Amino acid sequence: MLDKTQAAVIVKKFMPDGEIQKVIEWKNFYIFQVFRPKEPLENEYDPFYSVDKQTGEFRDFSIFDDGPIDELSALFMKAEVERRQ
Repeated sequence: MLDKTQAAVIVKKFMPDGEIQKVIEWKNFYIFQVFRPKEPLENEYDPFYSVDKQTGEFRDFSIFDDGPIDELSALFMKAEVERRQ
């Protein structure tokens, strides 16, 4: 099982220009809010990505379609802002 630091390494592998803003744990996933300075429009819509804790699979994640938006929004509101990478 991956820890948060290992999951962040996977995110940076796929998104080297991305800045991880927040991360939450939800079910079997780490959900990352990632801003990409070179793609400002993407940041405004759905800047979320997941890493499966068991397999390390990285993918886009929609808080609108992939989980209960109220629960996920509440978790992100409580999450601390990650320090700069």
